[in-house]
Amino acid sequence: NGELLGYIEFGAELGWFDASIREILGLEVLAAVHKPMSSAASFAVGQRVFGFPGQWEDHPQLALLNQTMASVPPTVFPAWEAFVQGQGPEVAEVRHQGSLWAVGFLPLQDHAGRTVASLALLKNRDAFVARRNQLVVGCLVLVVGLIAMVSLVLVLRVRRIARAVQTSQQAQ
Repeated sequence: NGELLGYIEFGAELGWFDASIREILGLEVLAAVHKPMSSAASFAVGQRVFGFPGQWEDHPQLALLNQTMASVPPTVFPAWEAFVQGQGPEVAEVRHQGSLWAVGFLPLQDHAGRTVASLALLKNRDAFVARRNQLVVGCLVLVVGLIAMVSLVLVLRVRRIARAVQTSQQAQ
């Protein structure tokens, strides 16, 4: 709600913070420093001291600080790079090897209010898509069944009316 709660040390506390987000929200978390706000030398020190998983050369705008997933879908990075450059949305969907991922990007600011890093929050959407497809098929079957029932009722009713008219005409 716009209230400053405190600061996170990018090295020591980021792993704990990301793991907590994963545990509480069920989201995979990636954290990266924005390269214009750091240097290769600083990153190398952090990598040696804190074990950052990324390499400085991996991405043009980002250097990966932490990740909660063993294998990151590479399609996340172009969307993240666009976000860092101010050209991409805060939420995106990416596909990798047939899986659909929803990705939200969250900027992290320093004490001066400069965006120095960001988080990518990932949610695998495969289970949601499969369930949605099941519901759509179920709804379609239900609609077709209802249309068939209404049609049958109408046909039977029209036949009954036709017989009543025919009987009435014969009686006259």
